[in-house]
Amino acid sequence: MKKVLLLLFAIILIVGGYYGYQEYQERKFIETIAPNVKNVSLRLTNASKH
Repeated sequence: MKKVLLLLFAIILIVGGYYGYQEYQERKFIETIAPNVKNVSLRLTNASKH
């Protein structure tokens, strides 16, 4: 019984870690491209005013 619970806990920990890492990578990607997107949108706004 202890081995089953330990295995279940290990599986839950691995799955949670995987999804947590995926979320981390997604946020890191968004933080990386956000300044570039903001810069481009400001340039387009300024260019369209002229």
